[in-house]
Amino acid sequence: MTVIKFSKAWREESNPEAEFRTIDDFGRHMFRFLAEYEFDGRIFSISFWAYDIIDAERRVARMRGGLNLQGQIFCEA
Repeated sequence: MTVIKFSKAWREESNPEAEFRTIDDFGRHMFRFLAEYEFDGRIFSISFWAYDIIDAERRVARMRGGLNLQGQIFCEA
């Protein structure tokens, strides 16, 4: 995965690779973003989908105030 650091270099990506974009139920493009957080002196990250940078910032703000644990993900081999 390549992460474009907004603080270092923001480049217009009109067509990111397929694994980093999707289309919602209404035909709107969504893009994959990465957010980091610190816990016990270590850095962790979470990836999520948003429509653009402004939407991504709004989603991160909402996560700060309302993120709830739903359970553990189990994948069968």
